[in-house]
Amino acid sequence: MRTRTLKWMLICVGAAFVAALAWITLEDFAPVDIRSQVARSQVVAYGHFVSDASRPHIVIDELWKRSTGADAVAVGSTVPFRIPAGSRAPDAAVVFFARRLLSRRLSPSAVLAVYGDTVGSPQMPLSELKALCIATPST
Repeated sequence: MRTRTLKWMLICVGAAFVAALAWITLEDFAPVDIRSQVARSQVVAYGHFVSDASRPHIVIDELWKRSTGADAVAVGSTVPFRIPAGSRAPDAAVVFFARRLLSRRLSPSAVLAVYGDTVGSPQMPLSELKALCIATPST
């Protein structure tokens, strides 16, 4: 009787693990909802691309939403980021930083390309996104 209970418990734990992994994976591939991304991000930054052949990256120029903690995201910080081959180079980028599961460090959770004065799909004016970041309380 004991082995049967243990067997079912292990099956349930395994199924819960697979379900959680599937949910996290699907969330990463879902379209980015800018408003909810701002709400759950601790830091929102605006920056420009540096297309160095060896290490392409984004340099943070402005912080639109700051964390209340002692996090290491600052103006001048760099975020490794590769633009897909054949893609039009964006004018700039908005980077959302959040804490990952089982981690206390901030890391990029989403990067949105800026073309002209709009960002995302559907397009949102940069001024509206910046105002939204300022109005959203820091966590």
